[in-house]
Amino acid sequence: MKKQSILQHGLAVLILMAPAFYLSSVWAALPESVPVHFGADGLPDRYGSKSELWAVVGILGGVGFLTYLLLTNIHHVDPKRAQGQSMESLSKMALATVLLLGLIGLMIVRSAITGEVGGSVLFVVLGLFLAYTGNLMHSVKPNYFFGIRLPWTLENEENWRKTHQLGSKIWVAGGIMISGLSLFLPTRYQVTVLLTLIAIMVLIPGFYSYYLYRKQSNSEG
Repeated sequence: MKKQSILQHGLAVLILMAPAFYLSSVWAALPESVPVHFGADGLPDRYGSKSELWAVVGILGGVGFLTYLLLTNIHHVDPKRAQGQSMESLSKMALATVLLLGLIGLMIVRSAITGEVGGSVLFVVLGLFLAYTGNLMHSVKPNYFFGIRLPWTLENEENWRKTHQLGSKIWVAGGIMISGLSLFLPTRYQVTVLLTLIAIMVLIPGFYSYYLYRKQSNSEG
């Protein structure tokens, strides 16, 4: 195993454990009842026992660990056997996902202390994550776990390449827009804007890939 890989794996573990360490450090100061769910306005709408925070932190850590394990080992389980530059990009994506989930975990614990979820910060982080995903998207070869995985992109490498070239630009622009707008929009509008932009980011490359598929089918027919 390369030294760089060992360092990355160690960093990923530390990031995933950070919310648990943070929760342990503030546990004694937390009230018995803490906010466990927030509405679209960023205000708590359900309270529960502070013990529930361990479950939330544990689930986030577990999802992060499994995602990291999958993305860094796709070449072992994916029928298309991603290699080379694809694996480098997938490894970066794995670490970025771990970082996102680790930050969300820290924010959840912090919200139990302050009573505020910090929605604007969360959406800025999500936007940057989506932009980073788009930046990596164009360099990943066809696989069954990451990217715009449609029947016609998976079966045709040229379709995959062109779709992801367009998707990469759209996701970078969309992610930056989400981050930028989240700094100015009222909290109650941020969820709607986020979902709308993500829908656009997904649908446009999807329709484009189908257009390429139909164009090729007609030319062959």
